[in-house]
Amino acid sequence: GIVRAVEVVLENYYDVDVGTEVLYWAFRCLFTLICDYGDGSSSSPSSPGGGNDDIDVDEEFEDFDASRKYRTAIANSKLIEMAWHSIVSSACINSITLEMAFKFLFHFEIESYIADSEEDSFVMELCEQAMLAKPHASYPVLHHLTCALLCLGVKTDSFNIEGWTTKSIFLNVALDVLTLDTDNDAHSFSSSSTTNYSLPNASDVMICTLSHLLCYGHVNLGLSESNTTLKICSTILEDDESSDFQRGSCIWIIWFMFNHGLGLGTIYASKAAEGIQHALKKMGKDPTLLAVAFSTLSQVVAYIHVKAEPLIKKTVRLVSNYSEAIVHVTSTYSDVMTMRAEACYLLCRLCKTREIALFIATSGWLQLPKCPWERSSGEGDSSTGSEFDPCPEDAHLMIKLSVMLADDDDALSIEDHGAMIDASVQLKDVSPLAAKSWLGFLAVSITPDKEDFKQSSSMAIISMEEILEAYPQNVNMQKMALMALRNMAASIQEAGVPLDVSTCIRLALDAQKEHGFQIYDECCGALWALMGVKCDLDSKLLREVVYFAIEVTEVYTLSEGYPFNEGIVTAGMAIFANTFSNPVNVMEVLGEKIIDIVVDVVNTTFYKCLNKQENHPRIFELGFRTLSRLSTDDSCRDVIVNHGGIVAVVDGMMANLENAIIQENGCNILRRLGGNDLEMKLKIVEADGVDVFIHIMVSHGEKANVLSEAFQALSCLSVDKTSRNFIAQQGGVMLIANSMRMLADNVELQDSGLAALCNIASDVEEDILDASDIYAVVNDSLERHANEAAIQRQGLALLYNLSIRGEGMPSKLMSNGCLRNIIKAVENHTRNPQVLSPALSMLINLSDTVECGKALVEEKTVNLITHAITLNVENLKIAIVGCNILSVMCQKSSSKRKNGFGGIEAVVYAMMIHYSSEYVQDLGCGILSCCSSHSFMSSRALLDIDMFDIICKMVEVILSAMSGFPRNFQVQNNAIMALSNMSKFEENIAVLNTEQARMEIVLNKTMARFPECQRKCKEVLEVMVAV
Repeated sequence: GIVRAVEVVLENYYDVDVGTEVLYWAFRCLFTLICDYGDGSSSSPSSPGGGNDDIDVDEEFEDFDASRKYRTAIANSKLIEMAWHSIVSSACINSITLEMAFKFLFHFEIESYIADSEEDSFVMELCEQAMLAKPHASYPVLHHLTCALLCLGVKTDSFNIEGWTTKSIFLNVALDVLTLDTDNDAHSFSSSSTTNYSLPNASDVMICTLSHLLCYGHVNLGLSESNTTLKICSTILEDDESSDFQRGSCIWIIWFMFNHGLGLGTIYASKAAEGIQHALKKMGKDPTLLAVAFSTLSQVVAYIHVKAEPLIKKTVRLVSNYSEAIVHVTSTYSDVMTMRAEACYLLCRLCKTREIALFIATSGWLQLPKCPWERSSGEGDSSTGSEFDPCPEDAHLMIKLSVMLADDDDALSIEDHGAMIDASVQLKDVSPLAAKSWLGFLAVSITPDKEDFKQSSSMAIISMEEILEAYPQNVNMQKMALMALRNMAASIQEAGVPLDVSTCIRLALDAQKEHGFQIYDECCGALWALMGVKCDLDSKLLREVVYFAIEVTEVYTLSEGYPFNEGIVTAGMAIFANTFSNPVNVMEVLGEKIIDIVVDVVNTTFYKCLNKQENHPRIFELGFRTLSRLSTDDSCRDVIVNHGGIVAVVDGMMANLENAIIQENGCNILRRLGGNDLEMKLKIVEADGVDVFIHIMVSHGEKANVLSEAFQALSCLSVDKTSRNFIAQQGGVMLIANSMRMLADNVELQDSGLAALCNIASDVEEDILDASDIYAVVNDSLERHANEAAIQRQGLALLYNLSIRGEGMPSKLMSNGCLRNIIKAVENHTRNPQVLSPALSMLINLSDTVECGKALVEEKTVNLITHAITLNVENLKIAIVGCNILSVMCQKSSSKRKNGFGGIEAVVYAMMIHYSSEYVQDLGCGILSCCSSHSFMSSRALLDIDMFDIICKMVEVILSAMSGFPRNFQVQNNAIMALSNMSKFEENIAVLNTEQARMEIVLNKTMARFPECQRKCKEVLEVMVAV
């Protein structure tokens, strides 16, 4: 009955002019019917009657069931609609009545009335009227409920509050209420501080109002208001008892303020940032709220310094909760992706230094799965991660990380490199730019000096292969991937790491077939680098690569339809150079036909470049490298020559005289082409090869590697006296000597220079040799490099060649100190036959000089020489030269001082080992014939075992020489002389008697063949018979 009575009053309200008092008591009655103990007191600050009423609600309505029955009855009637219409339509409703109406209406769902109302302007005016009620402190409930109504209106898109004139009043009310809460109790946001009935929480309403005013009303905040707002929000965020709604609203408020530049740079802004970070740990279950938090922090860190590392850890941990392959019932796919996008953007903002970039890359972010999220595509339908579109912001973050970390050689561990590679592959579909950026990062950051280079480079290559396979039609992506492959393969070449790159080569060739001339440059660059990696390619793939290089080189060199392209032609030449790094194996795989085509293309390219006005040194460098490698194979040399290789190489060298690489390889090619073929050498001379080598020595006088090749090439052309004199007259000897003098400490240059002079200077005019001061140069080289066997061998050989030129030459050599260097060489290289042979030969040639003659009879020198001969006596050449020098020493020594025990021992062993050498036997017998037995027995007793042994061996080798060469008079005569001398000493008779039978046979044969020897033979035989 009561409900019906109130309904009648409200129906006839406009027909009966009774004022707003009727409305007040009608709403008061309705509110009293529906309130319960939870609502508390229902009294208002004032009433139309001018005093407080005495109705005791607690006593009248103790029964909750009755309250719920009234609510149900009211909800089923038209009372709510009528009440809403009455307050909206009334032009003179007062604040007290309006407050009571709101208290009643907010017990029901009124969103639909707000959304469906045809009187929006009246509702907005009503709200503005309510907020103008004065004094403000007297109407806290009215203001509270009006703010709640505003929030409902904004939520239902019914209100456009941007034009409201009372926005500042709403703002001040909200700030006052929230400030009171934060000042009184920082932990009171879970309950209302202005009322304790079952209506919207005051703090929630005021925070929501503040958020709507900023985001939708675009209210202007002054500095003081901005600071107050930030202080309130930071306090709420730092309160662990705050609700998610309160945290979310505060974060929205801070986001709006920072996005519009409000309050930034203040201490309150820093506190707000700290509050958001504190609140993150309570926000892990709501991706939307996390997205707002990340977005807000992105704005904060752009202006305020925060500690990046802890924030990065929190961000990665929170995002990782949504990276598992499970269905989140309360979260949508869109929510999670928005959250992840904002997290990426935040990390991008934090990534201000290389150290922070490295921290992000190693924080675990890259390891987070990018596509396990199972999203709903409709009711009852779900799709798995296979339909996942990767987050574009992930790609942006990776681009920034790649830029920040690209120049750091030790940026990432192998695990992080692996994660980086996986991430780049997963993001290739969402952002080609990210894939390109990571390709560049891989090529730059994975450097050969890293310990894990082999493993990381292998992973990078695989990643690049996947990107090439994923974008077969995208020419720009193919270009980028091929360029990255080129850089990575170049690093692998530098490190010398073997790696299977056959798949990469195949993909590069496929890209060329797909895109043709558009991608020639990038394909060539990738292929030349890949062909330089140690990898066994099958013959089919190898042929395809070579044919590709032939095609592109011919097209851009010979074809009239395509302009000359230096970059592509250079890459084609580089492919040839790397392909033929092992010419023997390649020859077997490719065959002569392909080799013939390659050589023809290379030489033709040289001629085309020579006909152009501009120079193309890089093409010549790579082409020369190809020919240099091919020229190591005998079967390829004729191919090179037949295609005009000699002239092409010489002309190319003349056109690029300042390029050291071209000159070095050119000299190498010409030297190999010349080889031992006189005709080839003459062709090189006819092509002005000597002039080129002379120019090289002038232009590159300080480059040892270039000069060394030039010296060897000049030496190769010194085939006869005419050519040697031609080289010398062109200044060859002088230039070689000057270069050796300038680069005296370079071992390689000294070696090749001495070898060249040894070949050239043997029969040139002596005036040229004197002018070049070659004698001092050689001796200086020997002295500086006394321990270098190669230099000693070449230098001593040169000195030997010079020493046999004429009578005056030995004295010139001696005056430059060559004797000291010769003896030093014997001393330092006692076991090296190649050094000893020219050294001992030089001593023989110089033995006629006074200084050398004295040295040869000194005990120290004698011991040194005999020791060296004994150590190398098995070498025939040393045996011959050693016997010669010992013979000279015998002649130079006095009658009282001979070669001694060591010398005789060396001769005996030489004769024993080289028993078949007639020359050794002749020299040995000659030495033994001039050495009396006293010379090697005077200091030793017969019972000395070593002495007795050497005497026995001496008799044995003499008899062996006579038996071995019975027709050689010199051998027979010298042998008889030696035996005769031995027989004159009683101590030797016992040794001779051990070979009596053999000796009688040998001597009788000698007497029969050579009557001149009969007297000496009989003397020996008589001594033995007498004994």
